[in-house]
Amino acid sequence: MLKCSKPTEFEWRILEHLIAYQFTSYAIPALHELLHRHPKICKSKTTDKIRQVVIEGNTIAITIRASDHVIIPHIPFAKLLHKYLPFPLYRVVVVNEMVSDVMNGWTVFAKHILLADENIRPGDEVLVVDEQDKLLAIGRSILGHREMLTAVYGPAVIIREKVVNNAKV
Repeated sequence: MLKCSKPTEFEWRILEHLIAYQFTSYAIPALHELLHRHPKICKSKTTDKIRQVVIEGNTIAITIRASDHVIIPHIPFAKLLHKYLPFPLYRVVVVNEMVSDVMNGWTVFAKHILLADENIRPGDEVLVVDEQDKLLAIGRSILGHREMLTAVYGPAVIIREKVVNNAKV
């Protein structure tokens, strides 16, 4: 069970530090843009730790994994990260010929990857984009940068949410 309320200055600073640690300081303006969407901070009733950031319409923008405090962006926040993170930061670029196949499945295979940020490690949250840097999905990397570009088979990114005509799937 979660209890949600307007964010305090202290809670917002915690989020800023978590975001900067995971996605670099380039992502802080994306978090600040969430302020214009009337965010609520949802905390665990038992531990009083931040678990989600919810924006207008009770849409989840961010989830914080309890076990390791990793930020898991959902589509609304992924769009803001895409806007503020310079290319190719935290991006996995899929070849255009395979975009429809990727969007029909829930896995990006290594052989479909054209380019990836050199700082991506297994387990990182990444933005999946096409060759024109259009956001397709958000997911968790299975492989690191080097493996993504050299592997000829196997999964590279497990997709969490997809962007389909400005809606989430």
